[in-house]
Amino acid sequence: MFDTFSEARQHAAKMREFYDAYVSQGFSDEQAMSMVLILLAGVVTPR
Repeated sequence: MFDTFSEARQHAAKMREFYDAYVSQGFSDEQAMSMVLILLAGVVTPR
């Protein structure tokens, strides 16, 4: 999935940015986490 640990860490930081952005727009914790998991599923699912 990721070539290096550094690449995985960058991706995790980006997911955290998305989560924080959803929460700041008024989404609940559960809604924000769901959105991030949906985004993540799109990234890791083989095409």
